[in-house]
Amino acid sequence: MDEELQKLIKNWFEWDKNEDTRSQIQKLVDTSNLVELGALMMGELSFGTAGVRTKMGPGFTQLNDLTIIQLSHGMSQHLLQDMASKGNNKIPKIVVGFDGRHNSLRFAQLASNVFIKNRICVTLFSECVPTPVVSFAVVELKCDAGLMITASHNPKEYNGYKVYWNNGAQILSPHDKKICLLARETPPKEEYWNITTLNTTNNLFSVADSVLEKYYCNESAVCCFYKELNAKTSLKFTYSAFHGVGSKFARRMFKEFGFPEDAFSYVKEQDEPNPDFPTVSFPNPEEGHAVLKLCYQTAEETGATLILANDPDADRLQIAERQPDGDWRLFNGNEMGTLLTWWIWTQWKQRNLNNPAEDVYILNSAVSSQIVATMAKIEGFKNDVSLTGFKWIGNLAHEIRKKGKLVILAWEESIGSLVTLRASGTEPKIKYYIELQTEPGKNENDLEQVENELNQLENNVVQTLLQPEKYGLISR
Repeated sequence: MDEELQKLIKNWFEWDKNEDTRSQIQKLVDTSNLVELGALMMGELSFGTAGVRTKMGPGFTQLNDLTIIQLSHGMSQHLLQDMASKGNNKIPKIVVGFDGRHNSLRFAQLASNVFIKNRICVTLFSECVPTPVVSFAVVELKCDAGLMITASHNPKEYNGYKVYWNNGAQILSPHDKKICLLARETPPKEEYWNITTLNTTNNLFSVADSVLEKYYCNESAVCCFYKELNAKTSLKFTYSAFHGVGSKFARRMFKEFGFPEDAFSYVKEQDEPNPDFPTVSFPNPEEGHAVLKLCYQTAEETGATLILANDPDADRLQIAERQPDGDWRLFNGNEMGTLLTWWIWTQWKQRNLNNPAEDVYILNSAVSSQIVATMAKIEGFKNDVSLTGFKWIGNLAHEIRKKGKLVILAWEESIGSLVTLRASGTEPKIKYYIELQTEPGKNENDLEQVENELNQLENNVVQTLLQPEKYGLISR
């Protein structure tokens, strides 16, 4: 056996206190399965575009009790060192959330315990929450960092470790590299395994649930344009949480926005969190028609013409609309982003007739459609682009706001968006899209105004981007 592998296996048995993962490694040792042992032991976890995300299981290359403890130790040490380097000697504060996956609650509890043992205040949600809520809570509660245990839309075997900094956006380098380096620096302490300290008698521990009401109020105040008209809508919607956490929060937001209860139907087979995702092996609504079969079925049964589907941690949204011939039209991320850009900009313009547009920004990622850049030239607002992923978009929005500018929307083609204060989120998109189906309460004739504006926009985009007269292009 390779000397390095032998050392790693020795460390595993010394450090891991979980009998299940210990026994799995022991079986591989007993059968001399060196290939599998090498794959599980000889590697390091790292942060990608959405945090650490990998399969759950034994070994240093997967997520399990031990690697969660190691990552949390690294996060604790880096946060303490970073604050000390800036002369900040206060006790740090971290908000922790988790989704409905296997082990998510336990991982959140283990991480919280590690933070507390490092004299860091922890505020932990008592139930699973959407990922955008944690981002919001970091800013609202004035935390120094945030942690969300989630693998978003990945298969059931996966989980993840998503870290936010004090601006509510996901961490960038060098934070991620330093956390991973410090995670491997020293053996985990014995006391990290005892989660019995997670109770309200500990002055370093509190429950984060009170921030949820502020979240709902903020969403309603910032995103709702036509509450009275919403109550009169004749539109019918079908919503799916894809076995994730979204349903409870979506229902509350629909109510906050004034929509009648009978405007919505819910895919009952997918309405409650279920970590096995029994109806979809890959729970990503972006995958299209194949994963939306139950949504279509529910919509057909209830007469809904619009479908809203969140991914399991409710930070992605897929939209489908029934066409006059009965077929369903799926909107891709670029189409939804373009519609949102038009809608948000139109609403801002109507409410800020005397305010200059040059300090207003709409952001998107470099791989998304650049139609926003063309719209910005025509309308006068600013457009900026970032690298792929909301960790880049969120931090870009933060930097722009620090300069006194206004970011009213940001989005990318992988069906995600954010608005104003938060650096992660999808829920505003749900409400914006619902209100976008003409101003609620009006009849179908009002669609003509919307179509005319969109046609004018399309014509402007074609003239600016394609320059048909210059290049002799003919419309077909």
